[in-house]
Amino acid sequence: MTYEKLALLRALVARPSREIAPSIQPMLNELCKAGYVMEDAASGWTATAAGCHVVESMRMAGAPMDRPTDSNPLTQA
Repeated sequence: MTYEKLALLRALVARPSREIAPSIQPMLNELCKAGYVMEDAASGWTATAAGCHVVESMRMAGAPMDRPTDSNPLTQA
């Protein structure tokens, strides 16, 4: 999984989002097809149990999860 997809997935694990920037919609669609995220009518886009498991397994494996960034991956234009 690319760093960008993992960052988006991590953001949705932490907090669902109703607003998604058009520039990351294709990445979100790929995560949806893989079963890692879903769109919920009440809370918007959120990570599924499978998505949470991916993030947790990466954390447990000791993969570097954080990289400095100046912007929120959910709302980048």
